[in-house]
Amino acid sequence: MSHFLLENNLVKVKKIKTDKGIVERLTLPKVYVKRDRFSVTVSFQLQGSRFQDRFIALEKPLEIMFDGDFMNKQFTKGYVSYTIAIDQFSGRLSIFDVKMTEKSIYLMKDVYWDFNKHPHLLIGGGTGGGKTVLLMILIWVLAQIGYAEILDPKRSDFVGLKQIPVFKGRVYWDKQEMLAYLKRAEQEMDKRYDYMTSHSGYQAGKKYYAYGLKPRFIVIDELAALAAKLERDYQSSGDFIEYLTELILKGRQSGVIMIVAMQRPDGEYLKTSLRDQFMKRISVGHLEDTGNKMMFGDANANKVFKKIDEIDGEEIFGRGYIANGGEVAREFYSPTVPFEEGFSFFEEYKKLPVLDDPLLETTETTQPSSSDLSVEQAESPLLPLNDFAKEFDVPISTLRNLVKYIEEQDYTFRREDNRILLDEADRALLEEIVTEKEQADLPYKQVVLQHFETPPEPA
Repeated sequence: MSHFLLENNLVKVKKIKTDKGIVERLTLPKVYVKRDRFSVTVSFQLQGSRFQDRFIALEKPLEIMFDGDFMNKQFTKGYVSYTIAIDQFSGRLSIFDVKMTEKSIYLMKDVYWDFNKHPHLLIGGGTGGGKTVLLMILIWVLAQIGYAEILDPKRSDFVGLKQIPVFKGRVYWDKQEMLAYLKRAEQEMDKRYDYMTSHSGYQAGKKYYAYGLKPRFIVIDELAALAAKLERDYQSSGDFIEYLTELILKGRQSGVIMIVAMQRPDGEYLKTSLRDQFMKRISVGHLEDTGNKMMFGDANANKVFKKIDEIDGEEIFGRGYIANGGEVAREFYSPTVPFEEGFSFFEEYKKLPVLDDPLLETTETTQPSSSDLSVEQAESPLLPLNDFAKEFDVPISTLRNLVKYIEEQDYTFRREDNRILLDEADRALLEEIVTEKEQADLPYKQVVLQHFETPPEPA
């Protein structure tokens, strides 16, 4: 700190006459430094000091100097105090430490997500940054305390969960099925409000948990991909925006919490007015300046977002920033997952108990079609690839190459005794790509790349 003051000429100079001539005596201004494990607080005396104009604009210099994240500036009795978060890497947790503590989810040391106080989570970040792993960690925790429904428009990482008991009938990938689910979710939310207001203990302002209801989490992976699937159908696109708006604006009190992942929360796919309703923001991987501004808003307009790929010579995944809506972001490290030791999300998900949900059961009884469709799809018999080839009159060699191109996009087909077996989602995907190939008259490999490509985002 002394070095910083001297180098930036933030010192008082007094000339003193001595026997050896005139010498200069330097006096440092009053500055107090306090450090704990994860932060440094620096307080500068103002009170009319000649440096006070400079002292009240030190957010960025202090953040860079301490290699940390500016968190807060506070004026108190003639002093301005800056708090800089430091050494966040040492606060990283293992997935086994991530848990629900009272009403907050423990994500890092001193970092929590209270989804009742800060509802709706927006996750952003580039490809390969760790969004999917973070989503899987959150789903693992959320499914233990409430009901988790998953929309996977890219049909990549989450479709396989449909066979797991806790997610049976709660995973959606077909665009019409996803739209039908969002409509049903809105109706379920209204049903919750009806239950709450008719409860004998009803009191205005009480939230869902006061009436014994568990939270419902709606996870949408790559919302831009879902919006792009619907954009050519104006009716469906309008319905999608309507359902999403209702769930985001009205979900808080009834315990319906949205978790949306996007490479970049662009206004074309998520309106600014809706984006502002996401009270928790997390980025993982690298975002450009424009993406950071979209994610974290004006409160972070002057923040320095660092790109760090290695720490102590090791490549780092899952690093980014976290903030409550309207607050300054701080460095974030997604919990570590010991894949090299054999950890499997699927095996851990299979251990989760299925929670009873009387309200949902009633809703499904009155509206069986869409929900039953998901269950039937999850239980549908597997079709060998050879049979699919005969049914659609496509050479088996062509289909095997098509399967190879699709699996290069992190999609996995089931194999038994060297045979490729297709479930309902696999068949629907192959049908779509074969149809797209006929319409576009392009090589299969290019059609697959276009099909799995995240929609381009406007500059």
